[in-house]
Amino acid sequence: MSKEDRTLVIGSQRVKLDAISNKVRQDIAFLSARIDAMKAQRVPNEVVLRTYESMLASRESVMSWLMEYDESDDSAQRLNNLNLN
Repeated sequence: MSKEDRTLVIGSQRVKLDAISNKVRQDIAFLSARIDAMKAQRVPNEVVLRTYESMLASRESVMSWLMEYDESDDSAQRLNNLNLN
């Protein structure tokens, strides 16, 4: 199975792991750019800035989990391949 074909089961839904990872990366890039732009303002809106920073931390946490999940899935797949041979 190729990396692009791997799925993640969330509740009763199956979603492509690669699609989720790409979306989270896009969110991280967007939020990082917005935070940088807001910090460059003379008087940034602190409430919105904190909200974006919280959202960014959440997306980074999800990305970390997805990377760990992907690595553990790779390890499990390698182990299965060894057991089959």
